[in-house]
Amino acid sequence: MPLKLTLFGAPFAAIHTTPLHFRTDKIRALLIYLALENERPHERHALAALLWPDMPEQTALKNLRQSLHRLQQTLDEAHPGLSASLFQITRQTIRYAPTALEVDVLTFQGLLDACEAHPHRHLHLCQDCLTRLADAVALYRAEFLAGFGLSDAFAFEEWMFFWRERLQQQMISALGQLAHALAERGDVDAALPYATRLAALDPFREEAHRLLMRLFAQSGHSGKALAQYETCRRILQQELGVDPAVETTVLYRQLQAEQRGERLPATIPTPAVLHHFPVQFTPFVGRERELHQIEAWFLDPDSRLLTLVGPGGVGKTRLAIHAGEHLATKGGLADGIYFFSLAAIRTPEALLTTLLNGLGAVTSARHTPQASLLNHLRDRQCLLVLDNFEQLSDSAPLLGEMLATAPGLRLLVSSQLLLNLRAERRLSVSGLDYPAEGELGPNPMTFSAVRLFVESARQVDASFRISPENEAAVLRICQLVEGLPLALELAAAWVRLMSPQTIVREIGRSLDFLSLSPQDHPERHQSMGAVFAYAWQLLPSAEQKVLAQLAVFRGPFHLEAALDITEATPLILARLLDRSLLQRRKDGLYELHELLRQFVRQQTPPTQETARRHCDYYLNLLVVQEKAFHGPHPRQAVATIQRVLSNVRQAWQWAIEQQDGPAVERSFEGLGRFYQTAALLQEGEAMFAQANAQFVANPGLLVWQAYFLHKLGRHEALRDARQALACAGEAGRTRAEIYSLLGELLPREGQLEQAKAFQTQAIEYFQATSDLERLARALRRMALTCWRGGDHDEAMRYFQRAIPIHEAIQEKRGLAQLFNVLAGIYYERNELTQALGYVQKAQELYEAVEDKLDAAVVAANLARLYTHLGQFEKALASNQRAIDISQELGDRSGVARDLSNRGYILSVVGELDQSLDFYFRALDIARARNDPEHIAEFQAGLAAAHALKGDDETALGYYDLALPVLQAQGVPYHLVGPLLGKAELLYRRGDWIKAKSLVDEAKTLAQDVELAEFLHQSRILAIKLDYAEGNTREGLEQWRRLLSETEDETAQAALHYELWVLTHEQASAEAALAGYENVCLRVPSLINRRRLERLREFLA
Repeated sequence: MPLKLTLFGAPFAAIHTTPLHFRTDKIRALLIYLALENERPHERHALAALLWPDMPEQTALKNLRQSLHRLQQTLDEAHPGLSASLFQITRQTIRYAPTALEVDVLTFQGLLDACEAHPHRHLHLCQDCLTRLADAVALYRAEFLAGFGLSDAFAFEEWMFFWRERLQQQMISALGQLAHALAERGDVDAALPYATRLAALDPFREEAHRLLMRLFAQSGHSGKALAQYETCRRILQQELGVDPAVETTVLYRQLQAEQRGERLPATIPTPAVLHHFPVQFTPFVGRERELHQIEAWFLDPDSRLLTLVGPGGVGKTRLAIHAGEHLATKGGLADGIYFFSLAAIRTPEALLTTLLNGLGAVTSARHTPQASLLNHLRDRQCLLVLDNFEQLSDSAPLLGEMLATAPGLRLLVSSQLLLNLRAERRLSVSGLDYPAEGELGPNPMTFSAVRLFVESARQVDASFRISPENEAAVLRICQLVEGLPLALELAAAWVRLMSPQTIVREIGRSLDFLSLSPQDHPERHQSMGAVFAYAWQLLPSAEQKVLAQLAVFRGPFHLEAALDITEATPLILARLLDRSLLQRRKDGLYELHELLRQFVRQQTPPTQETARRHCDYYLNLLVVQEKAFHGPHPRQAVATIQRVLSNVRQAWQWAIEQQDGPAVERSFEGLGRFYQTAALLQEGEAMFAQANAQFVANPGLLVWQAYFLHKLGRHEALRDARQALACAGEAGRTRAEIYSLLGELLPREGQLEQAKAFQTQAIEYFQATSDLERLARALRRMALTCWRGGDHDEAMRYFQRAIPIHEAIQEKRGLAQLFNVLAGIYYERNELTQALGYVQKAQELYEAVEDKLDAAVVAANLARLYTHLGQFEKALASNQRAIDISQELGDRSGVARDLSNRGYILSVVGELDQSLDFYFRALDIARARNDPEHIAEFQAGLAAAHALKGDDETALGYYDLALPVLQAQGVPYHLVGPLLGKAELLYRRGDWIKAKSLVDEAKTLAQDVELAEFLHQSRILAIKLDYAEGNTREGLEQWRRLLSETEDETAQAALHYELWVLTHEQASAEAALAGYENVCLRVPSLINRRRLERLREFLA
């Protein structure tokens, strides 16, 4: 293998012994990714997105082609023909030949896999595997790709972090196995370096510290052993704020005593003997928290009965077995630990017989079986593990008598039902931990549910691994079964026949799918249906009836809802809780496991009457909360609905399916307000689309759908709003609502006057009916329309009317929108201090009401403001926040806006290539949405960036595309800048007549709408044109007049600079230099830096 890759530590590539040097880190990253992910071909577009995610697809693909070509060149120059043996390349895909290279990471994993697959009974007796482990850990010189990264390729960074975490966990496991095995062989000197490395790599693992303490003590270094405890204690206290575990502290005290020569009990207690414990053939995964709680119970002398309570299939038996095996190592149980499987035991008599036989108790005709059992236990120190006790609840008093008679007896019971004994302590056992929907950590194997699925899958398919292709499906399986271990094992058994993606689909279709179980499973565990059937049969009929009614709920629900909708009583609900069929969450809500819910609905579907009560309850909740969405605390109302949103969705859909018009009619306003305030735009649009498909020509439903379409940036919004208007009555609130929405939509179509007319009618209606909430919104929309139309005075009049109403009704969200628009007006006037003040006020209010959608708008505006002020780091941070929020909300229009803003910021800074990339990304989104207004805006941004690069021809081409659309739209702020940009380019080319026409148009617009900065620029350019046409005296006079009128330091510096360019006078250059030296300290933009550099060269 001529090519060798070293990826532990800083990446290094060599052919034989000759190092390879790559032109860019992207080429190096491409090689590394292909080398490690060599099991399949990779689509070119996927590789391009991995390494160049922020670039347009065609640009990214071009970069990939170039990088691949350069990689092949580098390899072939070092070893002719090597690239042909390494790569399998087609027009669509690229694949690395896994046998044509040596990679330390793959060698490391191969050695560990060989150890895992080797059929040795005891690792410490297998020299081959000890050698493999030693070779593997020797390869791990440092963390994976230490110091390497691609800051502009988030997906690659995420992939790299995933590998880094996985390899580190594998290293930790290998070190632990090696150190323990060598210690078990008695080779203390060999074990010490591995244990030391383990403690350094995973300093929070107390087991590693205890092992080091024992090894130091055994090697005669008691001082180092005690010092290791102090190291452990300090790390845990400083980093986690906790003390070492009892076991660690006990070991420390024993070592202290031994150092003093005191005689204490042996360091390692005599293990208890295990009786009747079944051999386990499947992996035990997770449950660290439960095992810790069981150990704490065991160490408490006052706690002698612990019940592991949970539903069937949750893993109580495996936990009880593993806990018993673990407790055996603690000592103190001279008579041992006994395991009793009681699944087949149904009567008190059979229970007594089972216990007597298992304990080897002597019976006689003179004593009853119960007396014989109590006599046998009386003086014994033992632990009885009683598994599956739920069908023996009537025998619970016997356990109480056993504890009273035998003070050395401990009982660990697993049951679906509580025993209700005074001595009982309860440990609730639920599913293994799994990532919540949308929660994607760097390493999915940190979740115990995922680990169990993967390890179970590998029992039927040894080659199964979690990978980027199946990761999402594996996580979804864990979510669907809510971490239930039996369900995970049953699902994993299908891996040999189908992919995880197919398993996800089948679980969603039928509960019966989870039934492929080994023949040696108990009958009740042959399928999830059998598990639930067993629990169902144990229920009295009254509890069966209530459980069937509770299955109407989807997701969490309140106690009040259960009592109102079903025939449940508090006592029946308590019994269902005791049987682990109903779960009470930490937030106080109740919930049925989704798989149990499916089973119950198959047994007894909820009646129409129950479904009706459920629908009425949750749609009425929307009606009750509707007013709160307008108030001072809208997020509280959002939280109220969000906690039970699954049930609200179900109620809405049921009303639609039943064609219950009155229920939909009374609740749609509350539903719309919820989705609006929660910024769940896509789901809101989908919910109203579903209703509109059933209830045709309902203007109220149509106007809400139009609103969500508008906020999602989709042009169908205007169509739906007009349809709503066509089917609305002659007068009334709904018609006024439609007028108000049209007043917001039409300016984007260039219909400014029509928009104002509609909004005026809405304002008049809401004022006449004293509907303050809707009046406030209509005034706010009108102010925004006037601002966009360039009529600042009229906009300010509507602001003055709107603000007191918003304050009176405590409508913080609307007030924040007003402040945001006011900031925009002051920004356009170049009054930046006032603009910043209003933006910050808006930001505070949005944060108070937790409005993400508008918070993104404020962050975008702050980014522009900070850019203008020269605070580029703050500008980029605000811009990134806006991008993150818009992406989180799925707001494509917002994402395009924010990417365009990033392009603008980078152009000001001088990162012109990156600027163009961001403008192109924004343009791609706008084109995909068929949004001509924003297409034109982004084309104008591209033109400005190309002009800064000196590519005047390309810049003029983009201005020619953008200006006709912007002129048709008639929004002055978006039009004036491009007019002046094109005029400047025409001036450079000597096309002064066309340039003058554009300057005149821009100057008129800037004067009309008080765009102070643009007005200043238009005056400078007009003077330059006069000067160019030979009107030098008049031009100079205008220049001096403009200088005398200008107080702003930046504007004065620009005037002196332009005058120097025209006249080449040293005095103008000196004045410009003095100005730009100060300006560049505040605003170090590309233009300012260029001008300063040019002036210094001239005056040098």
